[in-house]
Amino acid sequence: TASIIRQVCMALDAAHEESVVHRDLKPENIFLCARRGGGVAVKVMDFGVSKVLSSDSVVTAHSTLLGTPWYMAPEQAEGKVDKMDHRTDLFSVGLILYHMLSGKMPFDGDNVPAILFQVVYSTPEPIGEVMPDLPKPVQEIITKAVSKEMEERYQSAEALVKALEEALGDQWKEVLIHEVGTEVTG
Repeated sequence: TASIIRQVCMALDAAHEESVVHRDLKPENIFLCARRGGGVAVKVMDFGVSKVLSSDSVVTAHSTLLGTPWYMAPEQAEGKVDKMDHRTDLFSVGLILYHMLSGKMPFDGDNVPAILFQVVYSTPEPIGEVMPDLPKPVQEIITKAVSKEMEERYQSAEALVKALEEALGDQWKEVLIHEVGTEVTG
């Protein structure tokens, strides 16, 4: 799980450095590929609804809803295109991590309006209540990533990865080994 999230964040970081916001990050857009010689490579796909920030070449009408409701950030669910930035994608990463670890959708409902209402106005059940054995630092990462307030979220994909690395401590080396399929030294 940590390896997948790390690699997703690395891909997002590269996109964000080019001022591209994915806007439809979800498990279906994350592909796991076997590396020759072992390990797993993660590919973030389908930038079809992405937006280039400060670009006149990509025009999205204000109040237009694009993306998958279960993994949307509040500003996206409200159609506030002018408010979306890299932190919108990081909210989605937090929701994906929540779902990966718990097997439970953070926001769910019988129809799209019900889900969007939750995204905007509700807070997911605390991951610590869903998974009481989950280490507190990992719980805090998810809570911060899915903050309704953009300023309270991670301000970069790199910062989220750094928090994950600190939370896992000595286990971080195992995350890197899993990615490449061989021993990592240093």
